[in-house]
Amino acid sequence: MRKILIYLLLIFNIVYTYPQSSREDLVSKDSSQTRAITNSYIPFNLLKSSFKISETYENIDGSPYIQNTIGTRNIPICKIFDSKMMFLGSALGFYNAYMDEMEISAIDNGSDYYLLKKNTDFLYIKFRNKTYRVYDFNYKPHYFIILSENDLGVCTLLKKEKVYFLKRSSETVSLLEGDEASFMRAKDTYYIKIGRIVHKVPKKKKAFFNLFKEKNELVKNYSRKNNLNITTDNDLLSIVNYYNSLHK
Repeated sequence: MRKILIYLLLIFNIVYTYPQSSREDLVSKDSSQTRAITNSYIPFNLLKSSFKISETYENIDGSPYIQNTIGTRNIPICKIFDSKMMFLGSALGFYNAYMDEMEISAIDNGSDYYLLKKNTDFLYIKFRNKTYRVYDFNYKPHYFIILSENDLGVCTLLKKEKVYFLKRSSETVSLLEGDEASFMRAKDTYYIKIGRIVHKVPKKKKAFFNLFKEKNELVKNYSRKNNLNITTDNDLLSIVNYYNSLHK
């Protein structure tokens, strides 16, 4: 495994260990069982590079990957669409939440893994019940899950999954060669995309409603009338849908 040296001084939002299998464990060893979707062609111009991924995490507790498997055989099949929702192909897909990268392999292969290009407003990566897409946040591209029906409205509700790579010591939280380390799943966080700007959902209501600018009071009154909570996805989605309805 590539040598990594990372110091994380303070981690406040780690809520539980997320024991997951390695990427290899999530794919059936019987290649005939990975041909559920025969269209496994992924154009090379969608890949970040032509270099195969050799990174493994065999000696680390937990996993950097998010479980996006389907069926009893735990096959993580995703469908890839372009920015106009035109279908491009299917693949074995693995979201590495620690690296914030999407790793894919042809369905009829399952051994050679590549990174998808991480471009803003580029591809939709759809698993059975999740759709990932890259947007800019703080001037950097990040993968988010689209919780709204789509991202075509003025406002879109997003969710961010995160995994930390940790080693606890007496003075710092760090990862050093030879020390025990583990992956820790952090609490998912919510974001709202208004226009092309992505905002992390504020904890304070005043800051939250200020995101909606001239529609501030309308959104606030709607939220109060319906007793909506800005910390839950269903209530946030209701607010986002209402805000979009004001622009029709």
